[in-house]
Amino acid sequence: MQTHNKLQKKKNLIVWPILFAIGIFVAGIIYITFSILKITNDFADSSYRFTAPANELIIPLEAQNYTVYYEYKTYFENVYFDTGNRINGLQLKIKNKLNHKETVVTNSTFNSSYTNSNGSGVSVLDFEIKQSGDYVISASFVQAKHEKVVLSIGKTMGWGFINSIFGIIGIFLASIILSILTAIFGTKWEQKRRAEQEASRPI
Repeated sequence: MQTHNKLQKKKNLIVWPILFAIGIFVAGIIYITFSILKITNDFADSSYRFTAPANELIIPLEAQNYTVYYEYKTYFENVYFDTGNRINGLQLKIKNKLNHKETVVTNSTFNSSYTNSNGSGVSVLDFEIKQSGDYVISASFVQAKHEKVVLSIGKTMGWGFINSIFGIIGIFLASIILSILTAIFGTKWEQKRRAEQEASRPI
C-alpha cells in the first residue's frame, strides 16, 4: 500500500509542471498563428489588382513602399490568365492626382515569386509613395502573344517582412525553451515542496 502511494505521489509531482509547460507552448503556437494571419491579411488587404494595358486608373495609396506583381497564372474578373512567367517592356507611370508629381518606379529589389491557391506571380517593380492620396496609374507592356496581363500592387515585404518572420521564429523558439524550463524547474520545485512537507510532518 505504501509503495502504491509513493508511486502515485511521483506521478503527481510531474502533472502540473508538464501541463503548465504544454499550456505555454500551445499559447505560443496560437500567438504565432495569429501573427502569420495578420501579416498575410495585412498584405492581402493592401493589394490592388488590375489588367494592363491600363490608362489613368485612380488608386488610393498610403505613404509607404509598394511592389508591383505580375500575376501570370490567375483568375481575374472570372477570366483565367496564363500569360507566361515573363513580361517584356513593362512600363508603369504613377502620378499624384492633385499636384501631378510623378513617382519614381524601379525594378523590384527582391526578386520574389509565389504560388498559392489563387495562382502564381512574381515581383517586377517597386515604388515609394511619400504622401498619402489618390494616384493616377498607367501601365503598358510589349507582349505579342497576349493582349492583357494581370498586375497587382501590394505592400513591399522587404526587410520588414523578413524581420517579422525572424520575430515569429524567435517566439517559437522562446516558447519551446520556456516550456522545457517550466517543466524542469516546476518539477524540481514541486519535489522540494513535497519533501519539505514530508519532513515537517510529526512522526
